[in-house]
Amino acid sequence: MRKYVYIVGDLLISVMIALLLSNVIVTKMKGEQQVAQDLQIKVSQQHVNKIISLLQGDHEVIKSSQVKYPAHGESYAILRNEARDFTKEVTFGDSDDILEVSIGQYESSGIPGEGKPILLAGHNGTHFRQLRDFEKGDHVIIDTDYGSFIYEVSGTEIMSQYDFDSAILDREEEFLIMYCCYPFDSLSTDDRYFVYAKKIDGVKIEGDGSWKE
Repeated sequence: MRKYVYIVGDLLISVMIALLLSNVIVTKMKGEQQVAQDLQIKVSQQHVNKIISLLQGDHEVIKSSQVKYPAHGESYAILRNEARDFTKEVTFGDSDDILEVSIGQYESSGIPGEGKPILLAGHNGTHFRQLRDFEKGDHVIIDTDYGSFIYEVSGTEIMSQYDFDSAILDREEEFLIMYCCYPFDSLSTDDRYFVYAKKIDGVKIEGDGSWKE
């Protein structure tokens, strides 16, 4: 009789553990679904804002006074690669706290449309985990409140973080640089994996002495 009591007790414990695990999994799935829905809503709103902007002025050039320059820590864009089912937020700044929750942009690089190189960073195990899948010819899209910008992947490169020449950011040419730690399964390394993409579509921001307040 005692043997059956033990067996029933073990079964009850197993059932309770299974229920707890099930609740954890369901909660996590709901959280991931909510994040995906929020991103989709943000992309849709940015497309609406782009249409309004185009109806109000030139389709190729907008004034800097029509664009709000992002502040440190502000999530101001969505980065997409539809071929890789990739959609992530971009936050202005690349401090550790920003990279924990988002892709970060080096603040001394340009914003889309400004005509300068754009430098984006992300952790290889989270927000830039799929960067390894980006291939030459892929279209990478940056959606902002003032327009959508398309960049075509032109190549990749692996180098030490100490070999990266920041002078590339001084060029008067708009292209996209994305990078993360390499190898992809490493937690701490000096090497970086770079993906380069050239701008092929999107409005140009023409400076008129100020930015939108």
